[in-house]
Amino acid sequence: MLLTYHQHIAQRLLRELESADPGVTLVQAPRPQHRTHFIRLPTGPLWYRLFYYEHGPWVKRTRVKRALKRIIEGRMEGHGWYVDRLREMITVEWGADSEMPEPVRPPEQVPCPF
Repeated sequence: MLLTYHQHIAQRLLRELESADPGVTLVQAPRPQHRTHFIRLPTGPLWYRLFYYEHGPWVKRTRVKRALKRIIEGRMEGHGWYVDRLREMITVEWGADSEMPEPVRPPEQVPCPF
């Protein structure tokens, strides 16, 4: 089976996500309300953390995996919020005009927007 560009990138992202630790880490809140005010941030691949930071704490790892599998299988009917956002991220981050570029990686220290 010949894969489209989005399917190929989605396969790689799914492998990265499945091989990563599904945990969270606690960090000091950006605007602490008390001395022990921490927030949870996901661990895992950089692209997943950036996706989480951009779209908020309601992003669920299982739904991201399911959406990546739908992209890989070419099941685009009904799309869904996760499929749409992930396809958009693939197009923006990896570009749709080259064969298999390496992702543009920002520095590891990504500021927390919330």
